[in-house]
Amino acid sequence: MKDNYGFKSEEQIYEQRKRYYEDYGSTMLGLMKDYDLNPMYYLEYVHNIDEKLFPIPDEKLYKILWNIDGKIILLTNSYKQYAVKVLNNLGVADLFDGFYDVVDMKYLNKSHLRVYQDFLKTFGFRAQDCIMHDDIWRFLKIPQQLGMTTVLVKQEKCEGKPDFHINTIYELPTILDQLYNFSLSS
Repeated sequence: MKDNYGFKSEEQIYEQRKRYYEDYGSTMLGLMKDYDLNPMYYLEYVHNIDEKLFPIPDEKLYKILWNIDGKIILLTNSYKQYAVKVLNNLGVADLFDGFYDVVDMKYLNKSHLRVYQDFLKTFGFRAQDCIMHDDIWRFLKIPQQLGMTTVLVKQEKCEGKPDFHINTIYELPTILDQLYNFSLSS
């Protein structure tokens, strides 16, 4: 932002990013509106991350996802290619039945009703048959209004009123057990 848009300091960038997040739900969407940003340029730039910084394989997460009897779709504000790299590093990418990324969202984000309407239509899902989890309450409000079961995954105090609140994704089986008599098999 400093090099391309004339921001003078890191503090100014921080404040602008904060405003964009509050106003638009993402920095990218704010830059698109204010500076006619090319979203693909932005996505490639911000997702050019050293893969050594990616998470390592997670057998516990693999076991949880492998035992889910249903479709697993990643709905992400991120770029699919980046998300797949992260999931590959975690060793769980092959467990996902589909992806719906920021490009599929037409560069909006998970704070827009249209994103969820299009997502449900694309995959042929009914909202009441879906579980949506996120670590940001803001991104669970609309799914909850549509009838999805919502799970806030956050160690801090739970803001909002999700259907469920867990501290880590590893607690997901307890919720699935309540809803579907879920159990982990070996």
